[in-house]
Amino acid sequence: MDDQGIVLLKEAGAHGRRQTVSGAISGRAVPLARVPCFAGPGGVAGLGEERPVDAGNATALGVAVVGVLGTLLSALLTQRAGERSRKREYERAEAAQERRAETQEALACYVAFNTAVRQYLAALTDQVHELGQDGPDSVQQRLTEARDHHRDAYAEVQLRAPERITGLAGDLSRELGVVYGMVRRIVSGAPRESDSVAAARERIDALWRQLRDVRREMRINSNAPQTP
Repeated sequence: MDDQGIVLLKEAGAHGRRQTVSGAISGRAVPLARVPCFAGPGGVAGLGEERPVDAGNATALGVAVVGVLGTLLSALLTQRAGERSRKREYERAEAAQERRAETQEALACYVAFNTAVRQYLAALTDQVHELGQDGPDSVQQRLTEARDHHRDAYAEVQLRAPERITGLAGDLSRELGVVYGMVRRIVSGAPRESDSVAAARERIDALWRQLRDVRREMRINSNAPQTP
C-alpha cells in the first residue's frame, strides 16, 4: 500500500464517510465502511453498539427508590401522628384546667354564700336578743347590711350552682326572709298573731341546721373535703 492509500484510510476513519481508495490494493477500488468506536474501560467498542441492561442493577435502583420514599412517608406519618397526639394532650390539659377553674369559682361562690348566711343568722340572733330592750341602733344596721350581703351571695349561687344546690339555697333564703320579717314586725311593735320572740329563736335554730345541710351538698358538688 502506497502513501496515497494510507492517507485515504486515515481520512475515512476521521470523518466517518464512505471512501473509495482506487488502485490501493490489486488495482481495485476497496470500499471502506465507517465503524464508530470509542475507548472504554475494556478497550475499544463500537459507538452504535447497544449494550444490554443489567436486570440486577435495575432491581437495586427500584428498591432504593422505594426505600427512600418509604422513609420519607414514614417520617411524615410519624410527624402527623405526633402533632395529633400533642393536640389531644393540649385539649385534655385545657379541659382539665377549665374544670379546675370552674370548681374553684364554684367553691368561692359557696364559701361566700355560707359566710353571708352565717352573718345573717348571727345578726338575726343579736336582734332577737335585743327585743324588748333599748339596744343600740348598730344592731339593726348590722342586720340590714347582713341581709343585703346575703342577697348578693344568693344571686351568685343562682348563676353558678346546679339546680339541686340552687333549690336548697333558695329554700334557706326564703326562710331567712320569713324570720327577718317576723323580727322587724316585733321591733316595730306591729307583730302578727304567730310572731313572738320564742318563735323567732326556734326558727333561727332550725335555720342553722338547714345551713349545715346546704353546706354539705355544696362540698359534695365542689369536691371539697367533708367536715362534720
